[in-house]
Parts: sequence; C-alpha cells; structure tokens
Amino acid sequence: MAEWTANNYGDLVAALQDEEEEIVVIVASPFSILETITIPPGKTVTLAGAQGEQYALKRGNGTTGDLFVVEPGGRFALFSIILDGDKANAQAPYGSLIFNKGTLLLGIGAVLRNNLCYSGGGVVTVGKLTINGATITGNASLSYGGGIEAYNKGEITMLNGEISDNTALEGGGGVCAIHSTLFLMRNGRISGNKADLRGGGVLVGEGIFTLSGGKISGNYAVQGGGIAMESALGVLNATGGEISGNTATLNGGGIDTSYNWLGNVYIGEGVVFSGNQAQWSFNRKPEDDALYSEHVQATNWTSPFKQGYNNYDISYTVGSPTGPIIDLPMPQFPVIPQEPQEPQEPENPGEQPGCPANVRIGELRVERVNLRREC
Repeated sequence: MAEWTANNYGDLVAALQDEEEEIVVIVASPFSILETITIPPGKTVTLAGAQGEQYALKRGNGTTGDLFVVEPGGRFALFSIILDGDKANAQAPYGSLIFNKGTLLLGIGAVLRNNLCYSGGGVVTVGKLTINGATITGNASLSYGGGIEAYNKGEITMLNGEISDNTALEGGGGVCAIHSTLFLMRNGRISGNKADLRGGGVLVGEGIFTLSGGKISGNYAVQGGGIAMESALGVLNATGGEISGNTATLNGGGIDTSYNWLGNVYIGEGVVFSGNQAQWSFNRKPEDDALYSEHVQATNWTSPFKQGYNNYDISYTVGSPTGPIIDLPMPQFPVIPQEPQEPQEPENPGEQPGCPANVRIGELRVERVNLRREC
C-alpha cells in the first residue's frame, strides 16, 4: 500500500500514478479538480481528509465532465472529503460528481454537494455503491436522479447517511433506481428532495427497493412525494422504517403506484406512515380487501386514516373520494443560465415563438428524452 499527501490537484494526479494497487491519499488542503480523474481497473483508492478535517475538492473552471470515474474493477472510497460541483457558477449542466462502474464507498464525513447535471447529480452508478455516513445534498438534475441515479443492474446499499435537498426535473429527486437496480436502505434519511414529476424521494423502475429502516420524509413531487413506482417490473418491499411528511400535488403522498401494480408493494408491520399529503383521499374498495390483507400489515397511518390505501399514504384513486382537494404549491427548481436569444416571429398565427411547429398555444406535450450515457 502506498500513502500520499495531496495539497493540490497535481499532487492527487501524481499519487494516482503510483504503481501500487492500493493507494491512500491524505488531502491536507482544499483545491480544484481541473480534469476528470479516473480510478482504473485493479486499483483501490481511498481519499481522506487529514486528521479528519473536511477539505473541499471543487469543480474547476472549465471542468464540465464527471469529476471522478470509477472503471469496472476499480475501487474508490471517500472519508471526510467534500466534492463540490460549484453549481452557483454553472453556465450549463455538467457531468456527475462521481460516475461509478466499479465499487464505491461513501463513508463518514464524505459530502457530495452543489452539482448541476443532466442526470445523477451526485452519483451515477452502474456498479456497487455503499453509503455509510455520507451526505449527498444540494444537487440538481435536468432529468432523473437529483442525488443518485442507478441503472443497468447497479446496486445501492444505504447503511447510514443522508440524501437531502436534491432536485430532479423529471423523477427521483433523491434517488432514481431503474433498469434492474437493487436498492437496500437499512438506515439514514432521504429528506427534503423534490421531483417535478414522480418520486420526490425515490423513483423505482425495473428493480427492487428494500426498505428495512431509516426515514423517507419531507419529500415533494407531483406523484409519489416519498416513493414512486414507475414500472410493472418494479417491487417495493418495506419491512421497517418511516415514510412521513411527504407531499404529492396529485396522488401518492407517501407511495405512488399504478392501481394495477398494487401487488408489487409490500408493507410490513414495522413501517410507520405519518403526515403525508396528496390532493385527495380515498376509501378502499371491498374487492381489494384480499390484496390488502396479503400485502399490507402496517397499522400506523397518516391521521385520521385507519388503512393504507388512502392516497395520502399509498396511492389509490379507484375507490370513493373522502377528502377535499388540497391546494398544494408546485416545487421550485433552479434556473439554468442561458445565452440571450433574439425573439423570433411565429411563421403561422397561433404558434408559440421558439417552439416546434406542431406545438400550439394552449397545448402541452411532454416527451421523455433519454439523457443517460452509454457505459
């Protein structure tokens, strides 16, 4: 094992060129990352603040890609280190703070913050990611995964730590877990995150989200303030933890899923729901009693509800409405700086200047754009 001390970007680059397979870099002062740093296959690299101090490694001017890339077979660990994306000075979306294709550990004192990107504000992972005492906060995505985006059979294990105050313009304000991803949350908090469409806290696609502890609280979205299920192939298996204080401006304050996918949501008796909100509440239909009995054992629900298919806690819009519509505000998202453009005159009356010809005033069409990168 080789141990190095880094006071600047050049020291860090030199350390990673060491031929030893295992390298520990002690960061002794803050500095800027000037180009993407790659952890190659076969290397194990640990970054740690000197004497437990949290020194910030900041995105340098003109560094637009990922700050760190962990290649398949590479191993990367952070302790008492801040990775700062310098979102306040962003002129355009950047890459992620870390793009992980290998094994990544975010340990005690690691902070990933203030990054603006197309997807996966803090981390994009298609490998194995473990969070144990780290904080991922204040990041923004123009599509999915304000804090984390995991896909292509990526694995996330959250043992402790915090994913908070991140935003996504489409889904998964805190975490987006899709494409056969496995996400296990044993402890920690996913809180204060926002999504413009679905899954303020967590968006689950074709994968499995196992919640056995921790809190998913204070998150916000149009559908699925806490958790949103996006696919018939997605499974939520909650055996413990708390889902509380989440808000959906439409359906599923705590959890949003299609009525046809209710059978993919399992809620154990150890899960506590409280303080979740949606636009209206519903009573469960008698024909769904058997499904409910088989899949839902919890008894602690947002007051005054006595069962979970009430739309405040678990989305359910096919029964009888029981509550008034609540006027909930839409979430606010960061403004992306753009170059000023000259106004354009519409070629045909009724067309909006600057929009495609097939979009008329008063009409809205939303198309999903695939912004994910190839691995």
